[in-house]
Amino acid sequence: AYDVVMMDCVMQGMDGYETTRRIRSLEHEGKVPRSHIVALTASALPEDRERALASGMDAYVSKPYLLEDLQNALAGARR
Repeated sequence: AYDVVMMDCVMQGMDGYETTRRIRSLEHEGKVPRSHIVALTASALPEDRERALASGMDAYVSKPYLLEDLQNALAGARR
């Protein structure tokens, strides 16, 4: 179990969006506990944020990022 997953959105083979959908499916089936997933990507367009959230990620941070952006993305993580 992980408190936070910093998910790279662009990866070879399976991107972060599909990975997140699969993780959420396993969570829904009760096979793994829920994790707070934060998109961490260089893609900074508004539609990139929307795509990340639509895939099931809890928050979105584009690189380079400010400490405040990271703190806000982590605010919903369980403690």
